[in-house]
Amino acid sequence: FDYMGECDLVMVSSTGFGDGLGLDVHVRTTKELFYSYISSAAIQIGSDVLEVHAWGRWYLNGEEGEDNPIDSSDPVVTIGGYEVQFFRPLKKRYDYELNLGKHGTIHIKSVKGWISVTISTNSEEAFGDSVGLMGEFGSGSMYARDGHTLMTDDKDAYGQEWQAGIDDPKLFLWDRAPQYPEKCILPEAHDQEMMSRHLEESDIGLPAAEEACAHADEKEECVFDVLASGDLDMAHLAF
Repeated sequence: FDYMGECDLVMVSSTGFGDGLGLDVHVRTTKELFYSYISSAAIQIGSDVLEVHAWGRWYLNGEEGEDNPIDSSDPVVTIGGYEVQFFRPLKKRYDYELNLGKHGTIHIKSVKGWISVTISTNSEEAFGDSVGLMGEFGSGSMYARDGHTLMTDDKDAYGQEWQAGIDDPKLFLWDRAPQYPEKCILPEAHDQEMMSRHLEESDIGLPAAEEACAHADEKEECVFDVLASGDLDMAHLAF
């Protein structure tokens, strides 16, 4: 799901995860002139919170962590009893993989100032009750917070619906505007026109972006990130 608003967003929330331990994933987006990107991500399981920022900065329960090793297969920390492994496959990339056992993984990548979050699971047992921007488990249907209203036809409204609010846990260490009840900041209409023009006029060019993103499962999203940022390194965010 692509949402261009700038704010804190509920990516996934499952109260039933871990036999009631609970799991929440929030992302903080930062708006440029005509697009936005994830600049921070936070995962809470039980009372533990792992927060990931750009350039390898991370925090566990409010305490800043050590620099990532170049490569490590040993778990560095645990959250809610689940192991987190840190990897440094490239000089400018930092990977954090939360191993949920039979329930799958949550993988966070940080490349320069951009972050991606990928949740890999087939576990209805763990995520069957999940809500948030990711949509209904299994179908991906885009339901409002009431659990009944489908918002497929208005993605901007759907993104706004899942802005982190007073009924959601506060996962990030410090606030950054906008905070609920102030709404997410969307690109203005003329910015969308500028976006199309910028992508067409990118110094990188479409062929180079497509080549850099050849490995990506979601090639269209990867190419957009590369062209929008003007940085081939952004292809390393893709899976």
